[in-house]
Amino acid sequence: MMKKSKKDNKKDKGIDIFKEIEKNLPKEVLDKLPENKEERKSFLLAMSESISFNGPLPPPEYLHGYEQTLPGAADRVISMAEKEQAHRHKEENKIITTSISVSILGLVFGFILVVFFGYITLELGKAGQTKSCIAVGATTAILASIFVLRQWKGNKESRKD
Repeated sequence: MMKKSKKDNKKDKGIDIFKEIEKNLPKEVLDKLPENKEERKSFLLAMSESISFNGPLPPPEYLHGYEQTLPGAADRVISMAEKEQAHRHKEENKIITTSISVSILGLVFGFILVVFFGYITLELGKAGQTKSCIAVGATTAILASIFVLRQWKGNKESRKD
């Protein structure tokens, strides 16, 4: 009995791979492949399959494949997804905290400006500068109301989301 060499085994496996690929192809694709064996192999080698999935983790069958290829790989993939999610949550919390701080700072500065220009309006009124008093007072009131209404509208829209 003649033993097959490693090279012969690889050739047989290569042929089996092409047969396996052809077995999984739809009939309309098989009909378009060339008859010549070498050309057929070239076409089969050039074909590729694209698989995608949504979410931080691959489907369980892929995780199983990773684990089969490299023991512990599935755990590493899951750990990586957990770290990425924790990082994303941390960044989102920073954004929210910064947004709140900026909003509060804007309210404080707005209040300080209204008080300041209110004081100027009061002093102009005491000094008998009626026209200036009305102009500064009206401008302050209009700007303050625009600011308050814009804040109110922004809060109303954010509640809709």
